[in-house]
This record gives sequence, C-alpha cells and structure tokens, in this order.
Amino acid sequence: MKNSVENVLGKCEEVLTYIAVLSIFVMMCLTTVDAIGRYIFNYPITGAYEFTEKYLMLTAVYLGASYTYRGGSTIRITLLVSRMPPNIKIGLNIFAQIVSICYGFFLVVPNIQSLYRTYLQGTTLTSTSFPLWPPYVAIPVGLLLMSLFMLWDLPKVPKGKSALFNEEEFTDTMREDNLGKEGSK
Repeated sequence: MKNSVENVLGKCEEVLTYIAVLSIFVMMCLTTVDAIGRYIFNYPITGAYEFTEKYLMLTAVYLGASYTYRGGSTIRITLLVSRMPPNIKIGLNIFAQIVSICYGFFLVVPNIQSLYRTYLQGTTLTSTSFPLWPPYVAIPVGLLLMSLFMLWDLPKVPKGKSALFNEEEFTDTMREDNLGKEGSK
C-alpha cells in the first residue's frame, strides 16, 4: 500500500513537473520571439505578456510546487528552531508540518471556487479571447498534490526525514527516482 500510494503520487508529480518545465520553455521562447518582434521588426506579439503572466507563470509555479517541496527547496527560517533542544525542535517541526498541510488543503477550496466562477463568467484575457479558466486549474491541482506529499511525509518528521525539514544537501528527486541513488547531486 505504502509504495503504491507513493508511486501514484510520484507519477502525478512527474507529469505535472514536465508540464511546468514545458511552460517555462514556452515562456522563454515566447518572450524571446516577442522581444525580437518588438525591437527589431517593430511588430510585437499581441497578448504575449498577458499570456505569459496569466497562463505560463501560473502553470510553472503551481504544477512545480510538489517537486520543489520534495526536493527540499522550500524557504525555511531556522534561526530560533535550530537553537532549540531536539525534543522541542521535533515538536515545532511536527506543528509546522501540520500547519503547512492544513494551509495547503485550505487553499484548494477557494481556488476551486475561483476556477468555477471564472469558468461560468466566461472570463478571457483582455488582449486575446483565450479563456482564463484553464490556467486556474493548475492552482488547486498543484496545491493538492503538494499537500498530499506533505501529509505523506508527516510520519517522517520526527526522524528528520521530511522534505520540509531535511537538512541534507538538496537532491534532484526526479533524477533519483529514475536513476537510483547515483542520480542525486
């Protein structure tokens, strides 16, 4: 059961991460072509900035959130906690993990409501007629997957193995999953 849940979450993360990487690549290409068109040919791409901002950035950030979490790349402020005795430190880490899980799950509901409202209203980008709801799908999906990984990681917190509090060097989890331990940095 344990491995099957982790495998399903891992596969979901892998697909979403590839979509996030693709959106970054498209963002890079679109910005480059728009800049060349704007400054060399005096012919910018209509809606390039808005599409990048509303579609591609949302997709890159939220679909890549679980990968960022599992890689241990989240920002932590450990000034006070690192000076605490081990038992208090573990308790604070468990508390922080639970708050993070609740916050992630809590954000899923209003984002689904926002997605639904945007879909019903037929909101589009101002410069083009692209509907605004498709990129809004990435927000609750990314938050949900990240929260599920945090929930799955909760029993690892007392052992110091949770990705949120892992003090080891960053590892490329996707490469590690595909290549074994040799793939870590």
